Amino acid sequence: MTKQPGWLTVSAVGLLLLILAMPGAGQAAATRHSGTVVAVDRDAGTIVIEELGPWRVRGGQTVITRFTVKLDKPAWWTRARRATGAGPLGWEGEFIEVPQDAWGLRPGEYATIELTGAGKGQAARRVTVSEFDTR
Repeated sequence: MTKQPGWLTVSAVGLLLLILAMPGAGQAAATRHSGTVVAVDRDAGTIVIEELGPWRVRGGQTVITRFTVKLDKPAWWTRARRATGAGPLGWEGEFIEVPQDAWGLRPGEYATIELTGAGKGQAARRVTVSEFDTR
């Protein structure tokens, strides 16, 4: 006579299989940092931005966090701008994304850098430069 596995063992194995089957299981979540570009060093492969967040006030002044990212892996570069005329969805002046030359951003522009991985293994997956429109 063989011994049947207990309900606890069967439940634990089932729960583990369910977690592993979930989309994104085992992958580090992407993080984003957005702010004003203050430095671009193509030779070093770094971009420095100043961002407001997490929201903190010190001595009556909003704390601005300086964030440096090393772009040592290929990233997807885009520029968000308003369409001249109707965009793909048919709206006049809607925001569209167009390809951006790698390293084509300048200090003073606003950028969002999407990172994957964690700690020292973080890599920029996407850099989006935003054009502000004052219409």
